[in-house]
Amino acid sequence: PQALSDEALAAILNPDPQRQEPAPTDPLALGSQETAQAEQRQCLALEAAVRALRTFSDERAVLIVIEDLQWADAASLNLLEHLARNTPVDGRIGVIASYRSEEAESPHLAAALSRLYLCAEWDRVELGRLQANEIHAMLAAMLGTDAVPGDLAARILEETDGNPLFVQLAVEALFEEKAIGRRGAEWVADLSGVGRLAIPASIAEAIRRRLQPLSPSARAVMYALAVLERPAEFPVVAA
Repeated sequence: PQALSDEALAAILNPDPQRQEPAPTDPLALGSQETAQAEQRQCLALEAAVRALRTFSDERAVLIVIEDLQWADAASLNLLEHLARNTPVDGRIGVIASYRSEEAESPHLAAALSRLYLCAEWDRVELGRLQANEIHAMLAAMLGTDAVPGDLAARILEETDGNPLFVQLAVEALFEEKAIGRRGAEWVADLSGVGRLAIPASIAEAIRRRLQPLSPSARAVMYALAVLERPAEFPVVAA
């Protein structure tokens, strides 16, 4: 699918060029007309996006995954709602959306969720905090072995309260403090000299800690790459 050109969009908004409405001279009328045209453009964009997805789904099933719905802007939420209302229940298009349960009561997200629950059938899956055996399994996957030191899993559960992100950050912190290492083919943990783990309160703080040891010039490069949001060639980074 291709984006509509200005000429094509004008033809949709005003299909009969011989019947063009005279431009209003009153500022209030002009503002109302611009608002109406903006709403029409948004509706056309939503319909085009849903049509494109339905076209794709004719050839293969489509799964849309949206993370951190609590951070979505109004346009994205409108698109998700329009998709939910206008997607056939034939299993060809699926949507998985995640959000933080602690933010479900915020006015922005609560209003969006109430509309979404009304316009489609959703299977709600609440992910709780990890238990001891689940933390052990996560550590085994991270370390590449089932022989996870027992005191390591217990300590991380105590420090992280089962938050998966904090489990990962805790393991990284222990690596930095050299409290986890290999002895031959086995992983060993020496937690005797480790105090309270400095687990970041947010992802942003975790990133700031990772960048802190870098030089100012290296941090400047990292900030520029973050804005690019995609891999960049060396000449672009050097510039």
